[in-house]
Amino acid sequence: MDDEVRYVAIALREAATARIAAVDLRYYVQWMRDNAEKRIGHL
Repeated sequence: MDDEVRYVAIALREAATARIAAVDLRYYVQWMRDNAEKRIGHL
């Protein structure tokens, strides 16, 4: 595998990882907001 192909493969993997992390973060923030709303009312 030449260096260019390796670089692209790594970049794609990192981009996919970042997208997964963003989805996880959005889910967690929504979960926190829902739980806070249940405890203290609307935000």
